[in-house]
Amino acid sequence: MGCSFQDWGGIYWNVAYGKLSGEALKDSEGVETMKNLGKNISWLLERMG
Repeated sequence: MGCSFQDWGGIYWNVAYGKLSGEALKDSEGVETMKNLGKNISWLLERMG
């Protein structure tokens, strides 16, 4: 089909943890997971459109 590999799901839930406002931004692993999710969604939408 001619498409490149993307790590779509990975092994992590797409969440960042925090109780108070702004705490989730301190969850570096969660923030990195969300950035990767955003890149993957962008990649997919570009190919759908």
